[in-house]
Amino acid sequence: MISAAHGHAAVSGPPAFSLLVWFMLLLLGAGYLAMVAGQRRKGRRWPAARTVTFLLGLGLLSWAFSPALNEAAHAGVQGHMAQHLAAGMFAPLALALGWPITLLLRSLPVKAARRLTGWLRSRPLELVASPGGVLLLNVSGLYLLYLTGLYRLMLDSAMVHAAVVVHVVAAGFLYTVTLAGVKPVTTRASFRVRLVTLLLGTAGHATLAKVMYAGQWPRGVGETPEQLQAAAQRMYYWGDLAEVLLMGLAFWSWFQTRGRAVRRKGPQPDEDGAAWVR
Repeated sequence: MISAAHGHAAVSGPPAFSLLVWFMLLLLGAGYLAMVAGQRRKGRRWPAARTVTFLLGLGLLSWAFSPALNEAAHAGVQGHMAQHLAAGMFAPLALALGWPITLLLRSLPVKAARRLTGWLRSRPLELVASPGGVLLLNVSGLYLLYLTGLYRLMLDSAMVHAAVVVHVVAAGFLYTVTLAGVKPVTTRASFRVRLVTLLLGTAGHATLAKVMYAGQWPRGVGETPEQLQAAAQRMYYWGDLAEVLLMGLAFWSWFQTRGRAVRRKGPQPDEDGAAWVR
């Protein structure tokens, strides 16, 4: 559906788009629960907290792409910023705590799990999932979106909008699991490197919000300076909260890893952490 907004054609939030997203999220939730049930049938323990947090993440994504918020996201930058924060920063935190890749690896047949493990450890994916790679994908992508004409293009093109949505969710998830130490892929980066990267990402996100506030970005979208500054403030404060939560998750993961090593009385794990399939 195309509707007029701010004096230009914009892709509105059609119910069909929300229904498609909800259907995909429903499949993901059903698949996750089916794998949890499979683990229980095999007598394997799967913490209920992981299931709860994963479903919470799906719930946040469902809200982020609901017809009301999707419409608000296309009607103004403030609405878009709420959607961005929910889908790209808070939902990935909850999804990562659900350990979905670990659950998938446990549920697949041995041969298929080995092939998937090999793919996750492949050199190209290792580069993408490195701290530098996720920082580039996540934070640099936001600079490209808000400080160029990409934001305006996204409003005018359903294809570009869909691509941006997929990128925001995927980059946010990869950024979270890599820097938090909850990893669907392996990385040789130490805890210190991941922590420094997280601090750089926090600074980059906050700096972008300040640039948007001072320079009144994104431009050419028909918003008043007050509306653009309100959106930048929302990005700054809520983004900081998400980064603090992610940092807390990183420290929690690190302490958990070291605690397991001490309990086992085995050799201390490297700073990268222990096995990611538990």
